Amino acid sequence: MVMKKVLAAVIASTVFTIGFVNEASAESIRLRCEFRAKKQRPKISVDGKGFGSGVYRAAVTSGGVTVESKDTQSPVGGEVEFDFDVNKNDIAEGATALPKGFIKDNMVSAVITDDAGFSVGPVVKSYRQKK
Repeated sequence: MVMKKVLAAVIASTVFTIGFVNEASAESIRLRCEFRAKKQRPKISVDGKGFGSGVYRAAVTSGGVTVESKDTQSPVGGEVEFDFDVNKNDIAEGATALPKGFIKDNMVSAVITDDAGFSVGPVVKSYRQKK
């Protein structure tokens, strides 16, 4: 009888822990891309929500070229934001520099990694629609 109560307590504790871990790891990533064709100016934002304490970095990839954010971030209110740009003023304000013409084949993917280099949250992709 005592063994049944102990087993029930262990099962209840395990279910609660699994539920908590799943809830705590509900990261989401939003990728926004802008491309001004006349100036070959790509501008990319990678925003993450639901991140726990730690240090994070973002990376964007297009045409086989990957650029990692120059700085790492710790979440504020569970959120991190990374900007990538070719504009010198935006770079001076903290954006990571992108090469002109970075966006290839109208596709960009982004990922956020933790301080150990492991992907956190989903890899997201953005496709620019042709007109």
